[in-house]
Amino acid sequence: MTITAKMIENAKKHGACEDALAWLPSHTVANLSAEHPDWLLWAAGNIPGAMDVITPAQLDRAAAAEPWMALQYAAALLTPAQLDRAAAAEPGAALECASAILTPAQLDRAAAAAPVAALQYASAILTPDQLDRAAAAAPRAALQYAAALLTPAQLDRAAAAAPRAALRYAAALLTPAQLDRAAAAEPWTALRYAAAILTPDQLDRAAAAAPVTALECASAILTPDQLDRAAAAEPVAALQYASAILTPDQLDRAAAAAPWAALQYALAILTPAQLDRAAAAEPGAALQYALALLTPAQLDRAAAAAPWTALRYAAAILTQTRKKSCQEATK
Repeated sequence: MTITAKMIENAKKHGACEDALAWLPSHTVANLSAEHPDWLLWAAGNIPGAMDVITPAQLDRAAAAEPWMALQYAAALLTPAQLDRAAAAEPGAALECASAILTPAQLDRAAAAAPVAALQYASAILTPDQLDRAAAAAPRAALQYAAALLTPAQLDRAAAAAPRAALRYAAALLTPAQLDRAAAAEPWTALRYAAAILTPDQLDRAAAAAPVTALECASAILTPDQLDRAAAAEPVAALQYASAILTPDQLDRAAAAAPWAALQYALAILTPAQLDRAAAAEPGAALQYALALLTPAQLDRAAAAAPWTALRYAAAILTQTRKKSCQEATK
């Protein structure tokens, strides 16, 4: 059957791609089946009445050539034999697009072949044995997609195998022992996703092991000693993530250790002496981040030390003498 203008218009109406619309004129449905089985399957599933012009044989050939597309767009149109063949060829797509119509045997076969997809798309309909096998094969996916369905033993096994995923996706379900084990193995992840439920000892250990993450994700719940220790170990992170809660002494130490970070992240709370010290140590950063706060003397000193940066960020406010010297220095 020739593909008519009406058919093409209908295909366009339902979202056919430009390549298909350009190809369709002067071709037949048989051509479509032979040359573009993926387009035929899309049409079968998306255009009402398409199956009036697509023969069973054409659908069968297309599904055999493109089983993934058959499952994505036309699963409900497949015969039991076609569905079985497509699911065997593309178990992940079968689980994603057609899990509700798979037979128990097809579901079992697909879940064994593609355990991640089984957990992601079909965990609610897996048998206990299928869930157990899939969770053993893909513990991370079990924690991400099916944590609430896992038995205590399955959760324990998965958390031991994938502590990062356990903390990210199932922290609230972990026992104290499981949480302790996972936090010891993955302190960064524990601080990012489970800081609020860590015990004081777990928080202390994690903050000591991962001070940057502690400052970024848990600074508000660190003890004064933990904050002091983390800020001393990672002054840049302290200035970036926790400058507002640093003590004056902590801020002074961090700004001395990382003057560019002090200028970039904590400029508004620096004392005049701290600003002067940081600007002297990092004149380029002072010009970039603190220009409006620099005294004339600080501006002149920074421009002399970093003439290119001065011309980029401060040309409009330099004295003529300093501007000329910067231009000469950058020739």
